[in-house]
Amino acid sequence: MNIQRSQFTPIKDDSPSSTMIRFGRQVAPMQFLREAIQNAIEAGATRVRVEPCPLAMNDHATLPGGLKRLSIVDNGCGMNAEELLQYINKYNSSSKISGGHHDNFGIGIKATASSFNHYGLVFISWTKESKDGNMIWLCYNKKAKQFGVRHIPVYERQDDGEYEFVYKQVVSLKELEATYEDEGGFEGVKWWNAEKKKYNIIKDQGTIVYFCGMHQHDSTWGKDARGKSFYEYGYTYYINKRFHNLNAIVSTAIFTKERRLYKVAHGFDYECLYLGFKKVQTIDFDEFKIITYVRKDSIKTLRSNEYQSMVHRFDPSSYNNGFIAVKYKNELYNLETGKRASRQWGIIADEVMSQVKIIVVPPEYDPKTNYGVFPNEGRDTLMMEDGSKDQETKVLDLKEVREFFIDNMPQEVSDLIDNALKKKMNFKHSDEEIFKKYKFLFKLKVTRELEEQLAYDKDGQDQLQLPIKAEKGDSTGSDPKTPKISQKMKEKLDKLNKASMQEKKKKDLMAAVIWESATGEDDCRFLGCNGYSYPLTSEVSNSGTTIWADPSHDLFKQMEQYFVSYYKGGDKRRKTIMDEIQQVVTLDIKVAHAHKMAFVKRYPQLKVENQVTKDELMGSLLGYNLYTKVQQALSTKGLKPKK
Repeated sequence: MNIQRSQFTPIKDDSPSSTMIRFGRQVAPMQFLREAIQNAIEAGATRVRVEPCPLAMNDHATLPGGLKRLSIVDNGCGMNAEELLQYINKYNSSSKISGGHHDNFGIGIKATASSFNHYGLVFISWTKESKDGNMIWLCYNKKAKQFGVRHIPVYERQDDGEYEFVYKQVVSLKELEATYEDEGGFEGVKWWNAEKKKYNIIKDQGTIVYFCGMHQHDSTWGKDARGKSFYEYGYTYYINKRFHNLNAIVSTAIFTKERRLYKVAHGFDYECLYLGFKKVQTIDFDEFKIITYVRKDSIKTLRSNEYQSMVHRFDPSSYNNGFIAVKYKNELYNLETGKRASRQWGIIADEVMSQVKIIVVPPEYDPKTNYGVFPNEGRDTLMMEDGSKDQETKVLDLKEVREFFIDNMPQEVSDLIDNALKKKMNFKHSDEEIFKKYKFLFKLKVTRELEEQLAYDKDGQDQLQLPIKAEKGDSTGSDPKTPKISQKMKEKLDKLNKASMQEKKKKDLMAAVIWESATGEDDCRFLGCNGYSYPLTSEVSNSGTTIWADPSHDLFKQMEQYFVSYYKGGDKRRKTIMDEIQQVVTLDIKVAHAHKMAFVKRYPQLKVENQVTKDELMGSLLGYNLYTKVQQALSTKGLKPKK
């Protein structure tokens, strides 16, 4: 007795429509465009066009209210009547039944587009064997609450020679024309005109997909699956940020006042190189690769026509504020844009964000090792298996890749960031601004009693000469021969004299700070009497006071090393850290010098040295909490501490 133990009944889905509706809600609003283009490329298409109603017939193009219907045309291999029915009228029509991690199942276009096209998704296709063209209409039946193929009544010749209405799921364009030409078209549209108006895209074979919306007079051009309207460049924006490179010429229609134009979308890689980006060092981390695109000049330097060219390719609001994505096969997933995303990847200078694009290439899933990435069912997010059988599948996490990139980013990127931060750091501080900000420090407030005490020494000399106000009518000290000065002229002279005194006072308070490494251990500028090498010293000349600072001194080097080890990617940010240390120290010692000079000028009888000594400068460094100040300054630049 022979028993065939391998017989079985496959599982059937009794409610595919509810699954399609639920699936359509979960995917990205523009996912339908990805599915249509990917299907065309897999069908061997070399040209794909996205436009409103390419039939170019008045009956279609001038629907009530100027409505426009989205259509996607390709010159792929096409489908005959049997293939159309199999593809459209089955939930999962793909030939890939293995369920592999990398398969692109045929549910895509139906599930992602049918949710906002209840009135109809119309497919017209030609093959080399079926050159007349066949049409099928997928729609949603409200009463049955099901998606399905619409039965279209057409005349068919019977055996007795008479013509009768026959309901067909797939109809030829010739049958439609013969049946509805006198009525002005089926559902108001002469679909058979598609045969005459293929716009040089379809010659012998290809497919057109019409997105007919939720009702007969719905407009679907310039709308996503949620019904949100967008400018027609939105199609190009999506294609260029979704596909890394395209194996077909994909064009989208752009309307001007004079005519209809077509913009070709080549994919992210081609468009970046066209805009002047270059691929720099590729970084390897584990089995991941990090490709960095760098543009030498800022996007802001583009001329008007060049900027318009960029606007036609990418959305400036997201593309110019950082772009990080993961490349899987020929598509981009897990897209991150914006300043926050850029800072997380170590691009801490806002001006540089538009000049750097990062593409991560992870290892593809290998069933032998159970390690690698693969797309989720919605084809909009990458998942990761780490090789452990017990570990659950998770969304791809780039945390470790991100931290590695921060510590090992290409030198070109590091230089761009350092130069941008350096421009922000105003090393030549305006003394006017310093004195305006710290003016209160230079107005020493003391009591009258202290002034009298300071004005009298043990010999009774060096009395503080306090101004004596003359009584009214007292002309003491005036020369009767000197001509009297008018009140107006006196006010002008007083004003000029006051301004001159203030300028002289400010000049006395100002000091130039020069950072210059000591020439050696015996550099006399920085050596003290005790043989100790100081980080700061000063000298006074006719031109004013100069303070020298030694950036190679141990005090500054220790501070630099502390912050290098404290921040992520600190080793790449050494120059930025040292520049910030110098900026903070420069400001502090200028204020310290100005404070002492103000004191000296105010109380000359104390005979204080008219110069800031090495010890005083050293004390000013130790007295200020420099580490806290530098840390606050670096944090504002976007540097992130290590956890």
